[in-house]
Amino acid sequence: EADVAQKIHVLSSYFIITEKFPELRPQAFELCRELVQVHPDDARAHSIYGDFLFREEQYHEALEQYESAVAKDKSRFTVWNQLLLTLNELDDAAMLNAKSTEAAEIFPQQPVLYLYKGLSFMQLKKYDDAVDALKAGLMITVENEALTVQFLASLGDSYHRLGRYDESDEAYESALKSDPDNAYVLNNYAYYLSI
Repeated sequence: EADVAQKIHVLSSYFIITEKFPELRPQAFELCRELVQVHPDDARAHSIYGDFLFREEQYHEALEQYESAVAKDKSRFTVWNQLLLTLNELDDAAMLNAKSTEAAEIFPQQPVLYLYKGLSFMQLKKYDDAVDALKAGLMITVENEALTVQFLASLGDSYHRLGRYDESDEAYESALKSDPDNAYVLNNYAYYLSI
């Protein structure tokens, strides 16, 4: 009889509690299933169920819940981010590309969406498109050094694939200025220099 907001509040506390007491996870999952049965049109219900599933690495099931959530309410960036993270875990480049493109149209000032878009283009071997997406995201990244380094590293990879070696080297050098010990950048840059 409680309203959906109260139920979600309870489940949010369960999310934290079940980290410490995993024996309560079956009960939490039962509550999640009941929540989406009783409130099938509430995006928040599907979203929190997706969070529980994602934590348990049940990515296909989590994806279903996140897709239900964004179908019912497209305005919540955090749900889109979880959906894209799930698609990335599932290694579904085509769907990641489609959903990150859709999300970037709704939230054009969220740089991480362009990173997902760029990574999906890279996986699809569309390196020119990857460069465009990554540059667009890098331009709006502010005061987030870790994200900046991810953009630059991915640009370095994409430029290299396109045979634009000077631009690739420049992207890696810029990444290393921000994070001189970044193992991914050091490894790729050194490898590409060696060949």
